[in-house]
Amino acid sequence: MRGVLIQRAAATADIDGIFLDDEFDGPFLIEQNVIQSTGAAGTNVFGTGIFVLGDGANPITATVRGNRVGQAGATTQDGIVY
Repeated sequence: MRGVLIQRAAATADIDGIFLDDEFDGPFLIEQNVIQSTGAAGTNVFGTGIFVLGDGANPITATVRGNRVGQAGATTQDGIVY
């Protein structure tokens, strides 16, 4: 996934940006994406910018580089979880 802009649809929304869960094999490339924020300001924020998790039994090959998660004045619970 490369060069994607991910934005919340509404100021009150909580979102996850790029989410690879229980994946195996690869290679996966997550590069030069922009996830501006994952949760509404002033609330309990939920959401992760980029999440990469293998399936526990098989190896995963993933590269995460050159992404921008969050912006000034916007809330993000977790930037990158790997």
